[in-house]
Amino acid sequence: FYQRRQYLLQTERSRDIYLNQCKLYEDIFNLTMERLSHSIQVPFTSDQYARQLSEY
Repeated sequence: FYQRRQYLLQTERSRDIYLNQCKLYEDIFNLTMERLSHSIQVPFTSDQYARQLSEY
């Protein structure tokens, strides 16, 4: 019984780690797609460049 319980706990831990990794990859994907969706604008002045940096 004890070994079975340890096995179940280990399995649950592995599942949690896997789900956390999936969530991380999903967040990274969404962030990347969001950044790509912004039109790429070439800043002409240093003020525009600074503003663009602060937006990201």
